[in-house]
Amino acid sequence: MDTIFFAASKLAGAFLFPLPASLLLLVLFAFRLPKFKHKVWVLVPTLIIWVAATDSFSQWLVKGLEEKHPPVRLETLENSDAILVLGGAVDNLALYEQQVQLTSAAERMTDAVRLFQKRKAPRIVFTGGSGNLFFQTRKESDFALQFFESLGVPTKVVFLETESRNTKENAEKTAELFSRNKWKSAILITSAFHMERSLLVFANTGIKIHPWPTDYRSRVKILTIDDFIPSSQSLENTSIAWKERIGLFVYGFRESISTFLPLRIRYPWSKDWN
Repeated sequence: MDTIFFAASKLAGAFLFPLPASLLLLVLFAFRLPKFKHKVWVLVPTLIIWVAATDSFSQWLVKGLEEKHPPVRLETLENSDAILVLGGAVDNLALYEQQVQLTSAAERMTDAVRLFQKRKAPRIVFTGGSGNLFFQTRKESDFALQFFESLGVPTKVVFLETESRNTKENAEKTAELFSRNKWKSAILITSAFHMERSLLVFANTGIKIHPWPTDYRSRVKILTIDDFIPSSQSLENTSIAWKERIGLFVYGFRESISTFLPLRIRYPWSKDWN
């Protein structure tokens, strides 16, 4: 009886959540429409969202990005001049700013501390201002410093880049910081799904990059209710993977266009124009 109750509660609960409940209501509404074409207009986008919000579809997209960058063994990781952490792991819009709130990419921050403690680099560089279009007052980097200090990392070995708003600016402004300090190499920490685009963007900075992917979203493949019923978590993973694919396409397009532009426009952070 307990097993039956458990299964029933899982099924009932899944359909009572806002996303699947709303999609089911749209399906019911579509079948009540009098004209076939009107049914299609409602059912097609509903079906697209339904599929995009299933675990099987989101995992397919995410694994396509993450499988290219499996976890790196600590003992094979080369020592570098700095541990470079890309922003996106700190919630700079958190209501209670006196306490650091990390996002679902928290492993970027905790891995940085672990690598520092393992003496893989003598310093940590955090790059990230605010990625919010209309809110630039609070910077991720400010909270990052507070987080590192709370875990015993000396303030003097934490370097902050506070102005970048996206991955492209992360690379540009970090390259300037490395150039000023004559640092040559970095352990690049970012989410596994984001690593491919990050490596492409950092390829032209002159920094020798040693990737450290983290925050894996790929999971063991087992049959779950989320394979059939949409969930907000699966839709989030689909959105993240889709954003990365768009970013890779845009970056590739910009690079193909920039081939015909002068070096100073293509790589404004570089000091070598010869």
